[in-house]
Amino acid sequence: ALDEEFKENILKINKTCKFKEEENRIYYYPFDIERYRFITNGKQLKEYIKQNKTLTMKNCSIYAKQMIEFFKEEIQKMKESISNKDTNSNKEEENSSKIKMNLRIIASNLDCEIFAEEFISYEGIKYLLLLLENTKGNICSYTLEIISELLNFHSSWNYINKINKMNDIIFILFDILMKSSEENINNIIYLPRILILIISYDSHKNNVQIVLNVAEEYAKKSSAKFFSQLTTFFDENYLEIEIKELALLLINLLLTKCENEALDKLKSQLIEAGICQKIKNIIKHKKKI
Repeated sequence: ALDEEFKENILKINKTCKFKEEENRIYYYPFDIERYRFITNGKQLKEYIKQNKTLTMKNCSIYAKQMIEFFKEEIQKMKESISNKDTNSNKEEENSSKIKMNLRIIASNLDCEIFAEEFISYEGIKYLLLLLENTKGNICSYTLEIISELLNFHSSWNYINKINKMNDIIFILFDILMKSSEENINNIIYLPRILILIISYDSHKNNVQIVLNVAEEYAKKSSAKFFSQLTTFFDENYLEIEIKELALLLINLLLTKCENEALDKLKSQLIEAGICQKIKNIIKHKKKI
């Protein structure tokens, strides 16, 4: 939500700006051209003006669309590179740097609600998922961070339900989780966070059952035990306490929200995966401390 001081200043600025169409005025926000980010509160705006910087008004909708177009082109380049077996490492590194920079710009602008909503409306989530499928490392981490933030917007869920891609999203998450290691710590932190958001979201669909069905399907396809991807979170030598807390919350949500007839099956699957024993070990370890 915008603070009153900011709203007041925006009204003053809008009166001095000339827009081609009156209704487009709501899409324009002050923009810090040095940091590539929209100014969304009175304090930031006051500081910016105090430094005698030139105030630029940028259209959130157009900027969001430009970002989408950039990712469309980059994903197409990746696909062409794979099909042509292009191994130019310098070119790949240059493209990777551009993608990371634009992902950081998007992440820093998600506190501007109109920009975030416009990004979602232009099918931004679709292209973020394509990035997850075609990239790895830091790009993957930045993309996961943005998805976890966008899932705080109701319109994201409307879009996901509309395109009926919930199963695909969860499957991609499990795949990334399986391939992640301690080197990609950010991936491991964001994945349970996103799964928690999916389970917590109230919709007409039973998201808990969807998560469990996909977990079972993934286990069969990858010849792994059910939820084996989560066992790493509970290792005693795993130092990231935030991951343990998120993983415990995820398991707790699954057990709490699971339908009665599926609960016994879930419990036995968690025992078989070794997760229940690892949780007991964590509790014992905390008692000793």
